[in-house]
Amino acid sequence: MMEISEMKEWIVLILAGMLASSAALADDWRRDGSDAEKLEQLIRAMPNTAAIMLQVGERYNNLYWAARQGQWEYAGYQMAEMQGALRRNAVTRPGRAADIQKFLDEGFEGMEEAIEAQDDQRFFRSFEQMRGQCMVCHADSGYAFIKLPAQPPRPNNPALYQ
Repeated sequence: MMEISEMKEWIVLILAGMLASSAALADDWRRDGSDAEKLEQLIRAMPNTAAIMLQVGERYNNLYWAARQGQWEYAGYQMAEMQGALRRNAVTRPGRAADIQKFLDEGFEGMEEAIEAQDDQRFFRSFEQMRGQCMVCHADSGYAFIKLPAQPPRPNNPALYQ
């Protein structure tokens, strides 16, 4: 059985926790902040280009391996997700929107048709053109040191493990 002094300690700890959590709620900018503060916090919470490019890189790798394995529906999905991530980057970083749109217009040229036709040769030509456009965009953005492999070394998604 718990002694009275131990019980008092637990009660104090529980009350302190409740008080701390209510204080945290009192300072919640999402509920209590001004519109300007809410906007500032939301802008800061948006993913930066580096975070989005990690997603794009994963999709790049998955796209390559899906096509190489003949998983054309999955390849189409990866291409669409890659394009979606780039469009989100244009929203979160409007200064890059024109370059992103240029890449979207030129970087995926012929890829959708190659995927729909399930044509390996056309797909890999298109993939190499996309990779070249990636490298141009990296160089134009001051990140020429970020180089993409023409053939990613291995799948990084369990859906592509064989």
